[in-house]
Amino acid sequence: MPDIISEDDFEKLCKSLQASGTCKRLMKDGKVFYQWLDTFEQALDSKVMNKAMLTQILDKLIQSPTYEKLGLLKVIFKTGDRFNEILGSMGFTCQKEGLPLLIAEKGAAVLQGENKEVAQWLFKQRHCHLLTFYMASMIEKGYVEVTELIHEFVQSSADKTFIETRQSPVNNPHLQAVYRKFPQFQAGWGANFSNFSEETRNKLLSRGETLELTEDPWDLFISGLEVKTCQSPEGAPCLNRALMSYVMDGRNAMIVRKNQKGTILSRSVIRMVLDQDDCPVLFLEMGYPDRSYLLFIDAARDIANAMELPLYHCVDSRKGEKVKLLEGRAPYDMFDAIEESVGRNKFTFTYVQRDVSQPS
Repeated sequence: MPDIISEDDFEKLCKSLQASGTCKRLMKDGKVFYQWLDTFEQALDSKVMNKAMLTQILDKLIQSPTYEKLGLLKVIFKTGDRFNEILGSMGFTCQKEGLPLLIAEKGAAVLQGENKEVAQWLFKQRHCHLLTFYMASMIEKGYVEVTELIHEFVQSSADKTFIETRQSPVNNPHLQAVYRKFPQFQAGWGANFSNFSEETRNKLLSRGETLELTEDPWDLFISGLEVKTCQSPEGAPCLNRALMSYVMDGRNAMIVRKNQKGTILSRSVIRMVLDQDDCPVLFLEMGYPDRSYLLFIDAARDIANAMELPLYHCVDSRKGEKVKLLEGRAPYDMFDAIEESVGRNKFTFTYVQRDVSQPS
């Protein structure tokens, strides 16, 4: 047992956790339970913690150990004195003295936004603390281009220029090529598609669920957490460094199924790619969490029909066709077809086929 907490204190902590009805209720959520374990481990290793401080923080947390509070504390314990610098880079400030204890009590409410629009936008989002966590991990790994895109993501979301920003052809050779033959796509995915058919919704949804083609900034950012993929903001930086490609590159959108609370239950990335004749076509990636190539094929067909574009998807056969991407805007990409994060470059999807339901 580390010196920062005695065996008696640890035993007392466990009893307090078991005795708290609120705590037991919150811990039933797997995200909260595992975040508790991670945060507690980080606290024990932290250079900014002492025994008295840790005891006070744990006493506060036991009253209401929310996912948000635990996530922010984990960042503080991990980054130490650099936490305020990271917040400052995002346009936020907070009280320096006793901050961990304040967060254990109040969560993200202790943060103050220098930019009113950014603060209002961010604090409306579910699990808003994950933006701080993701920024901290990208800064720590030295992914400068990624952090620059995070700033654009936040600012454009707050000032309602997100679609315009992610659809910009500047520094995006792939979108430049798409717009030459499909110029209406510069307005975004939503401008070229309205609604899924009743038949598709009946196939894919249970009562109370919704089906969306989303280019919503926070949906794109948070989907990996909610469907448990490597592109979660909490994931390994060597993989989720590609998350900003999902968010800030307009060639990508997602088909998502949500519950009544707006939580994403399953998703597939759909991409605007090029065929071998350099004509724009759609490509449906693997669906998660089912890991099925055709999970959202009916929804993708609706989109393809509305845009009057061919649709391709992966096949297991090695006799498939090919579609491609040119260089995009983000420094890293993640492709479900190969389950690998790669640097900015041209990329060809092999073993794909044109959807058989569409006319040639």
